Amino acid sequence: MSNQFVEGRPAQKSRMRAIIPTIIIVVVLGYLYSVFATVWTDYLWFTSVEYPQVFTTQLLARVVLFLVAAAVMGVAVGLTLWIVFRTKPAASAVSQFERLSPLARRALVIVPAIAFAIMGGIGALGAFRNYLAWANKVPFGTTDARFGLDISFYIFDYPWYRSVLTFYMSIVVICALITVIGHFMNGAFLAPTTGRRATTRTAHVHISVLLGLAAIGYGVGKLLDRYGLLVTQQSLLNGLTYTSDHSRLAANMVLAVIAGLTAVLFFATAATRSWRIPLVSVGLVIVSSLVIGTVYPGFVQSFTVNPTEPDKERPYMEMNIAATREAYGLDDVQIADYSAVTTAAAGQLKSDAEALPGIRLIDPQMVQDTFEQLQQVRGYYSFSPVLDVDRYVIDGVETDVVLAAREMDHQGLATDVQNWNNLHTVYTHGYGLVAAYGNRRQTDGEPDWLARDIPTIGPLSADQPRIYYGEMSDTYAIVGRTEGDSPIEYDTPGGGAQVGEQYSTYDGDGGVSVGGLGNRLLYATRFASLNFLLSDRVNSESRILYDRQPARRVQEVAPWLTTDTDIYPALVSGHIVWIVDCYTTSSNYPNSERVTVSDAISDSLTTRTDPYNLSPQINYIRNSVKAVVDAYDGSVTLYAWDSDPILETWMKVFPGTVQPKSAISDELMGHLRYPEDLFKIQRAVLARYHMTSPESWYSNSDLWKIPPYPVNQTSTGVKEPTYYLSIKWPEAQVDGKTVPGDAGPLFSQTSVYTPNNRENLAAYMSVVAEATSADYGKIRILRMSDTEQIEGPGQAYNSMMANEQVSSVLLPYSSSTSAATAQKGNLLTIPLGGGLLYVEPIYTKQSTSQVSFPILRFVVVRFGTHVGVATTLQGALDQVFSGDAGAATGEEDATPPPEVNPPGGSTGTQTKDEIVEAALAEAKAQFDAAQTALQDGDLAGYQAANKAAQAAVEAALEAMGQ
Repeated sequence: MSNQFVEGRPAQKSRMRAIIPTIIIVVVLGYLYSVFATVWTDYLWFTSVEYPQVFTTQLLARVVLFLVAAAVMGVAVGLTLWIVFRTKPAASAVSQFERLSPLARRALVIVPAIAFAIMGGIGALGAFRNYLAWANKVPFGTTDARFGLDISFYIFDYPWYRSVLTFYMSIVVICALITVIGHFMNGAFLAPTTGRRATTRTAHVHISVLLGLAAIGYGVGKLLDRYGLLVTQQSLLNGLTYTSDHSRLAANMVLAVIAGLTAVLFFATAATRSWRIPLVSVGLVIVSSLVIGTVYPGFVQSFTVNPTEPDKERPYMEMNIAATREAYGLDDVQIADYSAVTTAAAGQLKSDAEALPGIRLIDPQMVQDTFEQLQQVRGYYSFSPVLDVDRYVIDGVETDVVLAAREMDHQGLATDVQNWNNLHTVYTHGYGLVAAYGNRRQTDGEPDWLARDIPTIGPLSADQPRIYYGEMSDTYAIVGRTEGDSPIEYDTPGGGAQVGEQYSTYDGDGGVSVGGLGNRLLYATRFASLNFLLSDRVNSESRILYDRQPARRVQEVAPWLTTDTDIYPALVSGHIVWIVDCYTTSSNYPNSERVTVSDAISDSLTTRTDPYNLSPQINYIRNSVKAVVDAYDGSVTLYAWDSDPILETWMKVFPGTVQPKSAISDELMGHLRYPEDLFKIQRAVLARYHMTSPESWYSNSDLWKIPPYPVNQTSTGVKEPTYYLSIKWPEAQVDGKTVPGDAGPLFSQTSVYTPNNRENLAAYMSVVAEATSADYGKIRILRMSDTEQIEGPGQAYNSMMANEQVSSVLLPYSSSTSAATAQKGNLLTIPLGGGLLYVEPIYTKQSTSQVSFPILRFVVVRFGTHVGVATTLQGALDQVFSGDAGAATGEEDATPPPEVNPPGGSTGTQTKDEIVEAALAEAKAQFDAAQTALQDGDLAGYQAANKAAQAAVEAALEAMGQ
């Protein structure tokens, strides 16, 4: 048996030698197949959205860069290894390399060369966008203030040159390391008899040339650093400063010249075989870089600049201010002086009558719960956490609307039904828009619906309500049935003329066909699911819809764009579409200040991290493209919007991908708006860069800040958001001249500033967000007068909540035992009546029910020192303006207050305090009754009790003279 075991060992070894290569081959083939499956399905996806040129152009650029970089790296490393191994050591006439077999010698050169070639090619792939932009660049037509170069040099050339230099230096360093290690191991550094250190001629020449090439790379880097100073963050500003201009520019040039001379000396020493002079030159480079590159600029900064910094830096501050305002589109901002009045008189808002109906009372964040409870219909539908604001023409009048798409949310499905069939073939789509008036509500406090229920009821009903592509569509769906098969996609839960649950079959053009075995196999590989091959629900008519989130689809077809964090649905030509604002950005605009995007856009409504996939910091931005994604078929259309050389460059790279602005339909144009992130970034920049005087900019004497959000503050430092609403711009003073206000209200985006370290109002900022307006994109600022302080948002909010009438009205909701609690909505600041009006909607929410939702109950306003509170905006305004605001808000009349009996049923004469106390007690009782009715499922009783409670509150307000 022992002999048999011994005799079997060679056979086992033979089998192992056969198995190991087989396993390696299988693994390699499996990997190559998975890569092929990913690449080919990507091509199918791009073809399905009709952007195949984006895929092919990117793939071709990557392949070319990979091959070129791999070839250069492979040849350099291979040649280096060949020279090293061919070098005869000093101690022997025959090198170790020559003692190997020809096959082994070739392997020692080829294998490492191929390995480094692959690594070099992979490393170069990250620069393919820099290459494409450089190869197709379009000039800006504007030059920098120092070198007179077109801005395109810094945007397109500079990044590409840096990429090339980095790759070049990596080759030199790798080859140098291989050379030194190889020659050392080969014995090329030892003398033949004494064993002392020496270098063979070949090794000496080899190392000298590589060191010379490294010196050249260092010198070129220093030349590029001269231009890099214009895009580098300095202690005072981003860009060129006095110290940079008068020391670092010259220092970099001197270092480049010394590096060039050093390279010449290294090349020369290849013949002389003397290291002394080039090594001295290297020491000179090191010393020079320390002295003239670091010490001398520090000396200039400390002894020349710092004592008179405002004077020395004045021209550079001017360059920075001008470049920053240009880069962020702020060079035409209009800043007007506004002497806001604080007195209120009857009829004061008469001249602003058109603006009052545009005051948005419905808070998009607050009513999200209301939308969920009243219009969710089923738990697997959901809405965006913050609803969107748009405008629609209703009964011939443009009206601000709060709306959301009812999307499919798989998180709402019971855990036991979250299987492959349900997630990917049944619950495939959402259904319809839900919309409400932004400026009014129903008498019971609920939103006044413009689109509701399933099937959709209301004037904003879509011809095709199904939503296959949306913000919550984060997984793939398989749709389509063969003729005669029953529909399996869950469509509606019934309602209206429908009886029972309804199912449908997708008949759109979106997605990729998986009817054939080949595509099924590819997608089974891509998504790691055998169900593509085994499930009967994948048939000859099936299509797969994936990458269904609108922002992601846009970034796939236009990878050079960055998308706004707030995309929004719109009803256009009977179709639900998603509108995505897109930006071209850069961090290399010369002398422009950089902004950290995530900091600039974060506020009480935006908590997402930096969405910009190109750079977390930018110093140039344009809203160059408006993108539209169809919610049913997923088609993506890009429209050129803002004239921009970066956009024109990428249109050359990907021809035919962007449609002209003239292709935008009138109906779609009516729903385009000024993007939110752009306005927030501009707001952040203008906090300092509204100061155009270098002296003011340097001393921050008029620095503004974005105030913290005063309502429902959960953490300190959270900024107040910007708001979309229709406002009428008032008359103001610009350079001592009166500039008339707008003839009527315009859909706008607004914000406010307070002075640094103070809470009073410094300025009111607005941009015309209405795309159909000739003034679209016009940024205007009202600077408050220094002679009389105007309350800032935080001060106004505190004053409103501390007001006696407001406190009395909110008293029934402030106790821990109250059936309902008060929740404050967004605090709007609006220029009206020659001053500034603060408007705060207040909602109530049942505190002891799991199915409760916020209901708009009161409106509080403040003008100057005057506060009004009522169940309607009209009532609150009339209180502030001596019983007559002078204009109507367009709200429905409130329910007439009932006669409230005093406690104990007495009908005798009561004091005002007794009437108020009785009315509030009645209100509390009715709220409790409403809560009980809701818990019992008595919706009619719930609504009746709510109306009675509202009427009792009206009685209390009337008794207080409000």
